[in-house]
Amino acid sequence: PVVGWEMEMAGHISIARSDRKSQLRFFKETVKSFEDGNSIVVFPEGTRSKTGRLGKVKAGPIKLATKSGVRIV
Repeated sequence: PVVGWEMEMAGHISIARSDRKSQLRFFKETVKSFEDGNSIVVFPEGTRSKTGRLGKVKAGPIKLATKSGVRIV
């Protein structure tokens, strides 16, 4: 409960990757956050692997940055 509350207070935007509505909500909230002058941290490989190696980079974060006109650092 404490961690979730702190994450919300910090402006954490969650996503349920298998839920299309959650994906769209995440996209809209993130674009709004950019418009408000905020930066975000995204892990583009999406999840941990069983071997500990990085997975393939997902297209979502790239599309989000491109459509929002923000830089990827």
